[in-house]
Amino acid sequence: MDSEITDRKIDGIFISHNHGDHIGLFENVKDGIPIYIGKTALEIQNTIFDFISKDKKIVPEKVLENEIPIHIKDFTVTPFLIDHSAFDAYAFLIECDGKKVIYTGDFRRHGEKGNLTDNFAKHTFAQKPDILLIEGTNIFKHDYVAEKEDVIGMKAEAFMKKIKGNIFVLQSAANIDRIEQIYKASKKANRTLLIDVFTAHI
Repeated sequence: MDSEITDRKIDGIFISHNHGDHIGLFENVKDGIPIYIGKTALEIQNTIFDFISKDKKIVPEKVLENEIPIHIKDFTVTPFLIDHSAFDAYAFLIECDGKKVIYTGDFRRHGEKGNLTDNFAKHTFAQKPDILLIEGTNIFKHDYVAEKEDVIGMKAEAFMKKIKGNIFVLQSAANIDRIEQIYKASKKANRTLLIDVFTAHI
């Protein structure tokens, strides 16, 4: 498939997860270029499009599955599930001509699925790549330690037990792990959790 700005062919676009800085230019993708994305990430993103009145939806060539390789001409791309605030996020192992490129995606280790990131880092396939492409959100934050999701959940529970009256939580509706923590905190604090229509659809 041709690109509008180069004569080189585009054989596929792999979407690691559905945060705006990774998927925000989707609408500029020419029709016919194959797109690969996780099944749940696809459902979440197309639901978001429903609510922001976007006519264009993602119709993938194939959905990503953990450690199931996808072959495109001479390339083999293997997705690996990782922990991230965006649900159904992937890192990629890209292989061609005996060379190996690792793209980490946006990863973390402090979420409910931190073991996924650890498993990927320790996987035999991920060792000694020729090129490592790594995200760097917190690379310049010296001595930065992120709070674990379950700790945030415990703090939310304590706050809910301490405060009388209604409590409003402002967060991304697509951050499923955080919603789970708020739900658990509400239940333990004997509170009723009400969510908006958009979050309910997500």
